[in-house]
Amino acid sequence: MLSTATILGKIVSMYKFTEIEFGLQNLIGISNKTLEEHFALYKGYIDNANTLLEQIDLLSTEGLAKPKNPQYTSMVRRLGWEINGIKLHELYFANLTQHATGEPGGNLLKQLASGWGNFNNWQKEFTNFGLMRGPGWVILAQDNRSNFITNFFVQEHDVGLLIEFTPVIVMDVWEHAYLIDYSTSLKAEYIRMFFTNLNWQVANSRALVR
Repeated sequence: MLSTATILGKIVSMYKFTEIEFGLQNLIGISNKTLEEHFALYKGYIDNANTLLEQIDLLSTEGLAKPKNPQYTSMVRRLGWEINGIKLHELYFANLTQHATGEPGGNLLKQLASGWGNFNNWQKEFTNFGLMRGPGWVILAQDNRSNFITNFFVQEHDVGLLIEFTPVIVMDVWEHAYLIDYSTSLKAEYIRMFFTNLNWQVANSRALVR
């Protein structure tokens, strides 16, 4: 009978993360230089995740993928950080566009108005989450079971994510997302530009409708 570690090794040896080309450029208030640096960082997460998968597979092949092997357990724990770093960046880049159209409509707007009274109240809270001290992610997410929608803040990629919630809007507020263009004292301007470039069509498509 194959051990769990051996099975994991076989699975990861067949799977590799690949970079998505988003074609983002010429955004309003977010420079192409920032985007280039951000895409390079995103690629770094992909490279790191694939390297970890290869190393875990190698340890499995060598019979060293064991819970008391600190090298193996460290790699397994690190994998969540790298993979979530990939996925969060993909969600972030995908909800930006150089052809932004303003505010949301349809079901998402109704949900925001229902939860916060109106769109502006929701946007103010989302912005305030982004202005909190420290790096991280601000995410509007929806419960897959109840359709309940909420803002929340995640600092570490693998700590604080809500289980069975679908991200609807993802904003990166780690310094690399804005420091080329704005000082830390002008973080609010970056957030304003995030909304200026937000792809509401994508956000609407992510929101569940039942």
